[in-house]
Amino acid sequence: MEETTEVVETPQNTPQKTEVSTVKKTEIAEEELSDLRHKAEVSSQNFERLKKAEAELAELKQNNINQNSSEADIYSDEGKILKGQLDSVRGELNTLREERELERIYVQYPLLKEQSSKFEEFRKSEHPRAKIESVAKLFLAENGLLEPRRQGLESPTGGTRTPMVSGMTAQEVENLRRTNYKKYLELLKKDQLKIQS
Repeated sequence: MEETTEVVETPQNTPQKTEVSTVKKTEIAEEELSDLRHKAEVSSQNFERLKKAEAELAELKQNNINQNSSEADIYSDEGKILKGQLDSVRGELNTLREERELERIYVQYPLLKEQSSKFEEFRKSEHPRAKIESVAKLFLAENGLLEPRRQGLESPTGGTRTPMVSGMTAQEVENLRRTNYKKYLELLKKDQLKIQS
């Protein structure tokens, strides 16, 4: 440890005196040194203990999550029986809903009913959690059974009148060429000479 003294100036009518600062060096006692070393060591040990405690806490939380997942310890005997019955009723309800949905799909897509065994296998193996309707469309599309419905051309709405024939017959064009050659050339240059077939 080091000690220092400051120079103090006193403003009086007396002549000024200045003190010279003195620095004393003192060595740290062995007891204080061992005490400081001990505190540093304890501090690092506390840090290590904290890290171990955090790791154990994380492990306990993980174990607690795993234990909570096994609900067998939570319910009483009557609760376990009721839970089993409730699960079976839910399973039956889901089965009935699925069957009703399948019947609706079979009505909508009759080709699917013919290949119901392949469809069920496809649904359970490749897409067990998807909607039944989506799987049905996918199955039909992959097997080429789902053809788009095309409307085709519009039906004619003009009535029974036949359209007028435009152009000239080959005989008329030949007569025009022989009788009125100038008009024939004029129509030919303007590309207005159309021959009916």
